[in-house]
Amino acid sequence: MGHAMAKTRNSVLELYRILAMVAIVSYHYGVHGGVLGGADNGASEAFLTAYSSMGKWGVDVFVLIGAYYMAKSTFRWRGLRSILVQVWSTSWIILLAALLWLPGGVDAKTTWHAFFPVSTKFYWFVTVYVMLIILSPFINILVKAMTRRQHGTLIAIVFVAWSVLSLIPAVSLGANSMTWFVALYLAAAYVARYPLRGTAKAWGASAIALAVAVPLSALFARDIAASHPALNFDPELVRSQYAPFVVLSAVCGLVAVTKMRPRFWPVVNTVAAATFGVYLISDNAIIRPLIWEDWVGTVRAAQDPASLPWHALAFTAIVYATATAIELVRDRLVQRPMMALGDRIFAPKPAADAPGEPSIPSRAPVPHR
Repeated sequence: MGHAMAKTRNSVLELYRILAMVAIVSYHYGVHGGVLGGADNGASEAFLTAYSSMGKWGVDVFVLIGAYYMAKSTFRWRGLRSILVQVWSTSWIILLAALLWLPGGVDAKTTWHAFFPVSTKFYWFVTVYVMLIILSPFINILVKAMTRRQHGTLIAIVFVAWSVLSLIPAVSLGANSMTWFVALYLAAAYVARYPLRGTAKAWGASAIALAVAVPLSALFARDIAASHPALNFDPELVRSQYAPFVVLSAVCGLVAVTKMRPRFWPVVNTVAAATFGVYLISDNAIIRPLIWEDWVGTVRAAQDPASLPWHALAFTAIVYATATAIELVRDRLVQRPMMALGDRIFAPKPAADAPGEPSIPSRAPVPHR
C-alpha cells in the first residue's frame, strides 16, 4: 500500500510485512483449495492444519504494521485514495477478465460485490481496514490523551476480554473484526509511542516461540475436539486472529523489528509494496477457486502425504511470486497514472489575492529572452 512511500521505509519492518503475507497465502492454500475438507489421509490433514495455522497471525501482523505507521504520522486523504484505487482497479480488472473469459461468466450478486468491493465486504479485510484508516485520526486523539498507564490498562482489558476469554466455549464479549483491529491499533500505537525494555533478540525469540506454539496448539485442539465432542470446542479458536499465542507472537515480532537497526534494501521494499496486491489477487472470490482448486490442485495433492509438504511450499511460493509480478505491473500501468490524475484533480488551488492588494511573486521573475 503506497508504493512510492514504501520505497523509503525501514526494510526490516517491510520484511516482516512480507513474512505476514507469506503466512496469509499459506492459509489460502489450505482454506481456499478445499484441502482441509478433502484430505482423507490423517497425515495430510495434520500437516495442512499446521501449515495453514499462521494465516490469522499474518492478518494481525499486517494490521499492526499499518497501525504502527498510522500512529506515527498524520492522516492524509491521499493514502486512503491510494488504497481505494488499488482495491477497485484490481477487483474491476479481475471482474472484467472473468466476464470475458470464464466459462459461464459471473453471477449478478458476485458482479455487484466485485464492482463495489469495499462497501460490500467483497474482501472482508479491506472493508474493515479502510474503516480503521478512517477512524485512525480519532484513535490517535484518544491515544495522545491517555497516560502510558491508562493506555497499557486498556490494552490489557481488551486482550483478556477478546483474546484470552475467547478460548472458552460460548463466551462472547462483543469482539468482531472491527473492534479487534482497533485493539491491534492500540497495541501498535503503544509500541510506537513508548520505549519497551528488552533487546531485539529477546523479543524476537519470544515471537518465534509463540509462533511455534500456534500450529502445535492447533493440532492439540483438533485432537481434543475430535476425541471429546461433548466439550463443543471449536479448534479454530486457537489459531484465530484473537487467539493469545497468535496475537502475542505478532506483537512481540513488531517490537523486535522496531528495535533492530533500520535498513534500506530497495528490493525488499519493492516486494513489500506489492503485498496488499498479493492478498487482493489470491483472496479474490471470483478467481480463488480457479487458482487453488484448478491450477494448484490442492485437493489432489492432499492424496499424497509424502509429497504434500513440497507441493504446499512450492505453490505457495509460485502463487506469491506470480501475484507480486502482476501487482507490480498493475501499479505501473494503472495505479500511478490514476494517482497522478487524482493529484491534479484534488491538488489544493492557490489562494486568490485579496481585492485591492498587489500580487507578490514567490521568487524573482525570470527575464524574457
